[in-house]
Amino acid sequence: MRAYATVANPVIPGFRPDPGDRRVGGDHHIVCSSFEWTPPVP
Repeated sequence: MRAYATVANPVIPGFRPDPGDRRVGGDHHIVCSSFEWTPPVP
């Protein structure tokens, strides 16, 4: 039997296009495109 927990989704302030989740070992990291700081590559 599995136990379920309530998880609040965090609100990330600012412009964060196409967020993704990357898992490294047991850690999860949210990654986003950095077009806010550098121009996109054509």
